[in-house]
Amino acid sequence: MPAAVDSPQVVLDDCWNRIGVQGDQSCPRLCQHGHCQHCEVYAEAAATLRGQALPAGVRQDWAQAHARVPSVQADSTQAALVLRLGREWLALPAGLLVGAADPARPHRIPHRNAPMLLGLVNVRGRLYPCVSLAVALGIDQEAPRTSGTVGERRTFPRLLLVNLGRHTYALPVDEVRGLQRYAATDLQSAPTTVLQPFLQGVLALDNLQVGLLATPALERLLAECLR
Repeated sequence: MPAAVDSPQVVLDDCWNRIGVQGDQSCPRLCQHGHCQHCEVYAEAAATLRGQALPAGVRQDWAQAHARVPSVQADSTQAALVLRLGREWLALPAGLLVGAADPARPHRIPHRNAPMLLGLVNVRGRLYPCVSLAVALGIDQEAPRTSGTVGERRTFPRLLLVNLGRHTYALPVDEVRGLQRYAATDLQSAPTTVLQPFLQGVLALDNLQVGLLATPALERLLAECLR
């Protein structure tokens, strides 16, 4: 591959920061792709940047940045994926997540009547049991499972692939906020609600109270639908 040391820097139209998921979310392509990272415009921009030379001083800046001692507290080493089901904000331990995909229509399984088991979904050529976590946890899904808005935010439902025990499940969720790092000392006691038996505790995130799901309880709950 020819070196791009002498090539001029390309000025890109970073539409994802203006009208995409990092902007006002008014881009008409979002309805089709769900996220800018699935869009061909974003992919073409990435391909263009890969062949460009680094600006002067960037290597030195990176070296200095990586040489500094991180300011994050040593015990803030745990991470969880924050998501929404209806009006409930929950979090899954990040280690359970296998991947994510666009929502898919599940195919019913004959002679399986568990309300939480929606059927089987095909994700990238593999079949996964599709389980309604909202039904399993007794959450009233007031928000529709389609692209739309919550207040002034544009939302996009996702299908999360989660590994628990011997199985990988596909879990439809109404919105994914992203990964959140936390320390064990950040966990607050879960309030007495129907969700309490399934929670490790509660994390305060901005103005949200996010229930962190407990892995053992979640594994037992989802395994029930396959019996």
